[in-house]
Amino acid sequence: MSHRLSKSRYTAGVQCHKLLWWKVHEPLAVELQPNKVLQDRFDQGAQVGALARDRFPGGVLIDLPHTAVDEQVRRTRQLIDDGAPAIFEASFLADSTFVAVDILRPDGKGFHLTEVKAANSQEEKHLPDVAVQLHVLKESGIPVAGADVMHLNRECHFPDLETLFQHADVTAAVEPLLNRVGWEIDAQLEMLAGPLPDVAIGLHCHEPYECPFMARCWPKDRDHIKSLSGVGPKKGCAFLLTGVHRIADLPAKQKLNVTQQRQIRAIRENRLIVEPGLKQALEAFRKRWRRFTAGLASSISKRSSVRSPCGRASDRGSRHQRSSAITSCRTTARMRTTSFWRRVRRTAGPRWCITCSRRRGAPTRSRHIPILSGPRFRHCRRQCPS
Repeated sequence: MSHRLSKSRYTAGVQCHKLLWWKVHEPLAVELQPNKVLQDRFDQGAQVGALARDRFPGGVLIDLPHTAVDEQVRRTRQLIDDGAPAIFEASFLADSTFVAVDILRPDGKGFHLTEVKAANSQEEKHLPDVAVQLHVLKESGIPVAGADVMHLNRECHFPDLETLFQHADVTAAVEPLLNRVGWEIDAQLEMLAGPLPDVAIGLHCHEPYECPFMARCWPKDRDHIKSLSGVGPKKGCAFLLTGVHRIADLPAKQKLNVTQQRQIRAIRENRLIVEPGLKQALEAFRKRWRRFTAGLASSISKRSSVRSPCGRASDRGSRHQRSSAITSCRTTARMRTTSFWRRVRRTAGPRWCITCSRRRGAPTRSRHIPILSGPRFRHCRRQCPS
């Protein structure tokens, strides 16, 4: 069975051949199913692409099913012959690789390729994506005079979206990569025709994108060097390159912080280590929490007669004090959790006027008309009489 590459497959193969093999041979793998965060990122990219197309009036979008490759290529050729000012998702197939160019437009010397990215700057990881497109267009007989990456402008502020995008020319930066695209495509196609390749773990598992199949490749042993506290991808891979695969392999002169020393001691002694000063360190947090909860409970449940801000004595002082306590909690403690405010509202009782502590709807000479001011409390539309 012959395989076909694409932009995403090619960039995955550049990162790791094993990653590409799994993506092609196990497309329904659990690791490849997008979660909510990843799906939101996909949706954001689609929205950015739609906004980018609005910058090129008169452009034509090739909106065909992704499986209709031949029709997409044929439609692209037709639009090129018709002299379209811009072609969105211009499709080409050459060297067993299919690419869809985000924006392709004539510029007098040939065509200009624009790759749209939902990023705040042009990054090194964008270059292989552009390089494979230029290679396929060249093999298809399309003269490309230049290429750029169209990314978001971090200085743009809503609602003024005139400067939403910036263009970074990558024609010169991608030139050194073009000579390697051809043999990289051949290597990937040959690899896909065989069994799962054996690729050692390393920094490519994290860069430029985190591999979704890391759990299949990386050891799960608790004494593996990646399990050492405070060791990130770069430092962990640096240990692997020096032959340190397990925590026990660390040299005696290796500098370690207190947490790492405690972890190594727990692994060697095979027990949970609790430092003698842990109880004393937690006591300060326990005292602060007790003071906070005690003061909060006292403010909400305390029932005493108070005077309203307008000077009138109130027989509903407890209600007024509760509202003051709740307001204080909102401004000082910043307790914003839903469950907390649900409990507070249960104890708050019916709606009361914060200003004069009169119950909403009670007949008064000043004809107090309450207006909405909070979940349980309302202010009077008129000021309280002196």
